[in-house]
Amino acid sequence: MKNPDLLLFARHPIPGQSKTRLQSVCGPEKAAEISEFLIRTSCQNAVENWPGDVFLYGSPDSNHPVFQSLAQELHIVLKDQGSGDLGQKMASAMEYHINRKGAAAIMGIDIPHCPGEVIEKAYDFLADDESVIGPTDDGGYYLIGLAVMEQSLFKDIAWGTASVLKSTMDKASQASITFELLPMLKDIDTWDDLWLVSQVYEPLKQFVAD
Repeated sequence: MKNPDLLLFARHPIPGQSKTRLQSVCGPEKAAEISEFLIRTSCQNAVENWPGDVFLYGSPDSNHPVFQSLAQELHIVLKDQGSGDLGQKMASAMEYHINRKGAAAIMGIDIPHCPGEVIEKAYDFLADDESVIGPTDDGGYYLIGLAVMEQSLFKDIAWGTASVLKSTMDKASQASITFELLPMLKDIDTWDDLWLVSQVYEPLKQFVAD
């Protein structure tokens, strides 16, 4: 049985630089506040439900007060995402942690409502040497876990578009990698996403009530 690591990727929650697709509705300050909430809640959810080690990869680096406080409060390990596009950053982190533990997963911070049992199921698949992916309803994924490193899964992907999941699955098929599938979830990119998720995830209602 492997004991895989879980890696969370997050940007600094800075007004004007984080959750920019929310800003046209709520303004940059509130968008940053929502970003901080998503980061904190996702880290808490991960620590409570992932049996292995949890890492927070920060962009442009891990030197932000929110990240530092989370490291102290939750005993997660901070890392810098480093240089390159998102695919290069993910590939570099994934390779390091697969070499470290034999398997690893990367999860986004835009799904604070992810049920704990889903996180536990992802861990169980990886511990049993099965790769795993969690699709989002906009054509992306909220979690990808690999029991073996495959660089092609992170190359020539149109990140942030509706083709991410399909491109990833096509590349996996070409590399003879089979994914176990987690339930489809909605991640929070737009104000409509935020409102819809708040209807089933009570803590988000504080941001949409007014």
